[in-house]
Amino acid sequence: ACTESHKTPPELDKPQPGPNPDLKPEPSEGKEKMLWFDAEANFQRFSTQAGIIAMLDKTQDAGFNKIVVDVKPVEGDVLYKSEFMTQATTIGSVNVADRGWDYLQFFLDEAHKRNLKVTVSTTVFPMGMPSTRQGPAYRGTTWKGKTCMQYKPEGMVDIKDDPTKVAAFLNPVLPENQEYVLRFAHELLTKYKFDGYALDYCRFPDAESDFSPASREAFETYLGHGIDRFPEDIF
Repeated sequence: ACTESHKTPPELDKPQPGPNPDLKPEPSEGKEKMLWFDAEANFQRFSTQAGIIAMLDKTQDAGFNKIVVDVKPVEGDVLYKSEFMTQATTIGSVNVADRGWDYLQFFLDEAHKRNLKVTVSTTVFPMGMPSTRQGPAYRGTTWKGKTCMQYKPEGMVDIKDDPTKVAAFLNPVLPENQEYVLRFAHELLTKYKFDGYALDYCRFPDAESDFSPASREAFETYLGHGIDRFPEDIF
């Protein structure tokens, strides 16, 4: 590109006209200005009510008018009062004692005092952290055989045993996994009042998943015929 034959064409070597001086920027008043509060990154910071209040004050002062509160990180436990899901007390190397107060409800109450709209976010299919082997996927046998099976160069690998992956995803094909995520989504939507709901990781994790027998059967049903070479033909 630096040779003589690749010089800038003469017509482009001249000063180019600037933007139309008549154009006016869009008004920002009333537009959505959103700040996302990731649960994992802020686990220690939001372990106290004072920490949440301080951040919401900064959020308001900075001109934001909407926040996203993550209440189910990839670790798989939750940050709201659930009737059937475990409260998140350890993520990575950070341990938080039982709060004794409702994390999500406190966020909602304090945000609304500041006229901040709130979208609640949950990861949908992640149920653990392979890098640290933390989360429901690694406790007991409830999720045994229900996480995604990956097709990798070394062969079939359960995603919960692959520390290179961000999360141990449940296989979205399995009806029992679908029922489970619908159950916690329903619980959130009926128990709390908020402005929006973000379904994070509501999908398969990546191109390496899922290659379990259940997914093969579902795909062959979709195609209307069998697959001769599985999983090579799909991958």
